[in-house]
Amino acid sequence: MAAEAVGLVGLVLALAAVHRLAGWVEVWVLALPVAALVQRRCGGRWGVAAAAVVLAAMAVGLALDPGGGAGWRLWLAEAAAMAGTAALARGSRAPGPTVPPAARESGEGSGGPAPGQGQGRAVAVAAGQGQGRMVAVAPGRGGPARAGPGGGAATAGAAGAAVAGPTPPVASGGPDREPLPERDPLDESELQVLYACTHALNKVTSLDDLIREFNDLLSARLGYPYLALLLVQPDGSLRMASAPLYPPEVQGLVLRKGQGICSAVVETGQPVIVDDVTRDPRYYPGLAGARSQIAVPVTRHGRVVGVLSVESPQPAAFSRRDLRLLGAIADEVAVALERASLLERIEQQAITDPLTGLYNRTYLMARLREEGERAARYGRPLALLFIDLDDLKAINDRLGHEAGDRVLVRVARVLREACRSVDYAARYGGDEFVVVLPETGPEGAMAVATRIQQRLADEPNPLAAGTGGRGLGASIGVAAYPADARDWTELLRLADEAMYGAKRRGKRRVARSGGRGKPGASAPVAEEGGP
Repeated sequence: MAAEAVGLVGLVLALAAVHRLAGWVEVWVLALPVAALVQRRCGGRWGVAAAAVVLAAMAVGLALDPGGGAGWRLWLAEAAAMAGTAALARGSRAPGPTVPPAARESGEGSGGPAPGQGQGRAVAVAAGQGQGRMVAVAPGRGGPARAGPGGGAATAGAAGAAVAGPTPPVASGGPDREPLPERDPLDESELQVLYACTHALNKVTSLDDLIREFNDLLSARLGYPYLALLLVQPDGSLRMASAPLYPPEVQGLVLRKGQGICSAVVETGQPVIVDDVTRDPRYYPGLAGARSQIAVPVTRHGRVVGVLSVESPQPAAFSRRDLRLLGAIADEVAVALERASLLERIEQQAITDPLTGLYNRTYLMARLREEGERAARYGRPLALLFIDLDDLKAINDRLGHEAGDRVLVRVARVLREACRSVDYAARYGGDEFVVVLPETGPEGAMAVATRIQQRLADEPNPLAAGTGGRGLGASIGVAAYPADARDWTELLRLADEAMYGAKRRGKRRVARSGGRGKPGASAPVAEEGGP
């Protein structure tokens, strides 16, 4: 503003000099456009100041060098014109709260809260059973709204540029309520929070990553201590995926379909603000002593996939600011969820056999190496089963490959059911399968192999359909570390050799490796007859 002030003083001195030296009193006609230009460039206060300075300078000039009655009449005409212009400008303003200059310069004043010290504005938010309330939003220099012990929802606010955009209508905040207003644009402080959260969520590559970011960043960054992310399950229920500061008994909570305020958000697809949860029959207790709650849908492609929920021990703790900020964050969470789901599907496809759903050979070798190195490092046992399905070629030749594929799918199901949660099975290729058994010695591995044989025998064999013949069968080789093999590579080779030894001696057999044989040579096997 210093440059504008110097320019104004220089212009006034120039006008006075022209009047003084040339006696041209009409030069003061330029005073009116001078004041208008200053007001247009610097604001109303500077325009009034410029008008006052010019009129004062004009009066002094006329007093020192009177221009007759015409000079003073010109001064009066100038003063009247300036006063009229100011009155017209004041009357053309829309009624409403005064917006500070900082907010005007940044485009604020039509949507977000007006920043300032000691100023506030009233926001109409539906509350109570069929009643409305006025929430005082007090702009200040603080951070985002905090809902938790010791205070309600306090707004933040450095002034910033309002960002407009289409926003969906907002559902009612409770039974028999009037609809809540649409989301307001975000102010600068909210945009900064949104940018930080978006930057963090862009790094998410899995659901676990999203949960960690939610715990580490979102709750602290947004300033909501009791913020929770609930994800919609296939049966329509809601599972609490992340709730950093909630008590342990609430972690992993599952709300059945239709239970709780968050389920209502899923059904309607609209956010809800409840000022007093003790008066809302839909509320499901989550936070002890909770009095108010806001729940915002996480929507992707028109479908609600989750809910962001915040509770507070303070009644009426949430306002439109919370609504628009949580709504913007929910949009980013939805994108992160979709990206994580897509990446997980791609990763799963890369490590999974498409027909059986078991792990593929590539993933098997990576995991077997990890398990082998871990077993060697800590001196723990590790066992492996090499399985070759009997008669699959005959099934494919006589009944077609579609029948053979159905048999492979049934075998995969048998392997999953026969294994523990820490074991994993893989399709090695064709009709060959491998089962890795961590923390398992030779006896345990033989027991698992026998169990697999018995369960395969219960599966119908399409070659024996209608003949009363036996079910499916397989030749299984068993090897263990450190009892048989020196490392994981030898473990796989010995189990393979044991399987071929069982097959040579007749099908439907389980054979264990007899120990470390020479490379490429068959190791002796101890046979065990199958069913």
